[in-house]
Amino acid sequence: MRLLPVFAAALSFSLRAFGQAGTTAAIDAEYGFNGVKLGIPISALKDVEIAEDVGRWLTYKDKRPKIQYGGFEVTEVLYNFFWGKLYSIHIEVHDKRNVRGVLKLLEQNYGRPDTLETQPIATLDTTLETREWKGKRVYLLYKSAKNGQGAQIVVVDRPIWDKLQVPRAQAAKQNREWMKGSFANGDFDVRPSKP
Repeated sequence: MRLLPVFAAALSFSLRAFGQAGTTAAIDAEYGFNGVKLGIPISALKDVEIAEDVGRWLTYKDKRPKIQYGGFEVTEVLYNFFWGKLYSIHIEVHDKRNVRGVLKLLEQNYGRPDTLETQPIATLDTTLETREWKGKRVYLLYKSAKNGQGAQIVVVDRPIWDKLQVPRAQAAKQNREWMKGSFANGDFDVRPSKP
């Protein structure tokens, strides 16, 4: 009879230990990617070069030829700054081994994604799979071709992303307004006019 309480305690301990790893709380704890924390100033990065300057938005590219992530190679890392603070990180992944290995590593570290969306890509004869992990501080997306040919990781500061949602929606609405009367809507007569 004494074995039952010991077994129950061991099971409870192992479930707690399992629950601590592989959760979206780990995304918030990491608050970045591969040791680079969101919110840092540009001066905190080394081995980078400017890739794009759009006023308050700056993008820097990691210059290292090979970047490792958990034993897998990522092809390109871009750091996006908003008002001088690291706002998002975009990571390119190529080669089936890396694409599938990085996905397994993300699932091991953060658990199952909160969402999984699929979209066929007829021209490439594959499916785009978009997985999203939603932390309280961080959004993490993993977009990958089902055939393993390529993938992209996007790590974003959630509070800033959420704060910018209203301006993004307003800009999209304005763009739709501007498109009224466009060729795409067939509103203009493209036939030559008669004299």
